Amino acid sequence: NALDQLIGNGFVDPVEKGGIRSEGMTGSKYRLSKRWRHFGKRGFKKMDKKTLAL
Repeated sequence: NALDQLIGNGFVDPVEKGGIRSEGMTGSKYRLSKRWRHFGKRGFKKMDKKTLAL
């Protein structure tokens, strides 16, 4: 899906995983990233939805 591609190519980083908390569902949180500048280069850090940016 599009979000997976944005994360994989370094445009967006997952920050907080959503799910069932308290009385309902919470959404995942993402932030804009500058990792895309290193995409395809040696220093590129791979991420996916399961990897949280700290």
